[in-house]
Amino acid sequence: MSEMGSPADTAQVHPHKLTTALLESAVTRGSRLLQGCVEGLQLEEAAGGDDTGVEEGKSGRRVTGVVVDGVVVPADVAVIAMGPWSGVAREWLRAGAGSGSGSGSGSGSSGVTGKRASSVVAAESSGSRSLLPGLTITGQKYHSVVLRPHKPVTNHMLFTGFKYASGRVVEPEVYPRPDGTVYVCGEPQALPVPSNAAEVHVEEQLGDNIRMVAGSLASCLAQAPVETLQACYLPCAPDSLPVIGPVPHCGGAFLATGHTCWGILNAPATGLVLAEMITEGRASSCDVAAFSPSRFAGGRPGNAGA
Repeated sequence: MSEMGSPADTAQVHPHKLTTALLESAVTRGSRLLQGCVEGLQLEEAAGGDDTGVEEGKSGRRVTGVVVDGVVVPADVAVIAMGPWSGVAREWLRAGAGSGSGSGSGSGSSGVTGKRASSVVAAESSGSRSLLPGLTITGQKYHSVVLRPHKPVTNHMLFTGFKYASGRVVEPEVYPRPDGTVYVCGEPQALPVPSNAAEVHVEEQLGDNIRMVAGSLASCLAQAPVETLQACYLPCAPDSLPVIGPVPHCGGAFLATGHTCWGILNAPATGLVLAEMITEGRASSCDVAAFSPSRFAGGRPGNAGA
């Protein structure tokens, strides 16, 4: 057992509270929230130059809009930051024979289903090629429970790993929260990512397993009522590194995904470097070259480790 930090230098980030606060701050500063189903990107041919985002002397494409519920919303910059569903970038970002002309829904080799509109560069049959043929974003499913102990607990987080007599290995993580609840996660599963978040199913048996393990770690959790049982998918890139930055040969297209379990913690820093890239042309706050989407510009799609 080792100490990782103290209240003086360690804090906890609550996903819902953080994302809600960021959204509210953006809206108060003039941003507009548009809710709908994003079906793809509208791209146009572009010659290289500073005003296109395509490398000088080369041809490519540039973003001119985002298709939302069949309607093109004009845009010169699009950031694909959809977690495990970001794999659609392989189909949305294509070069060559112009825009796909199909409509309806289809599934690319990324394993992610998305609707296609006439202005979206998407269809394999169109003769175009993906700008990111090596990119596959897969997901690792995790379940978690939020417990409310009858008595207050200390603020010690637990990162554990042990083996049952049956040989089954579990590595639950326990996070007490300031509101008196305790968040416990575990039970990883290497499963295909469903077509949308509404299809993420929660398995009660896995929730019961997590609760049982939590009770064996701390007696105060054994009879604690369950306030929330939930499941999510962690986005994983083929090399297990984040994917952050501009898409090669496509001006105005950016990716921000593949953070696995560190997405919420690293989201503000990711947003900062993306803002620098978009407004200044480069990331100045830190070196993110290793995370560039350009590493997937050639080769065959990979498979992230589960």
